Amino acid sequence: MLLGMNDSRVEIRAAAGGDKAAVLGLAPRLAEGVAAWRDHAQPLAAGRRWLEDSMAAAAAGDGTVLAAIDGDTVLGVVSLRPRRHFTGELDGCPDPAHGCWRGVPRLRAGF
Repeated sequence: MLLGMNDSRVEIRAAAGGDKAAVLGLAPRLAEGVAAWRDHAQPLAAGRRWLEDSMAAAAAGDGTVLAAIDGDTVLGVVSLRPRRHFTGELDGCPDPAHGCWRGVPRLRAGF
């Protein structure tokens, strides 16, 4: 539990299926700061795709999505997934011998 400047309680936990609508609702924030002359629909769609893909990967066990929650409000998320480095190694996989994410988010984030 984290305390913010206004003493609100922010919980960091794995995002669940019930959080999906709120997580996808963060997509417009990913398009903030795009130059005025650019089409804002494309970064908005890309942000939504990234959030959808992240939630799907977490549901499939191929990553995790951690959410910052204040009461019933999802404030933000971070997506953790392994990627294949150009050298062939799997980056971001804490335990490749036993499956990248089996138990690791719970252990490392205190869930």
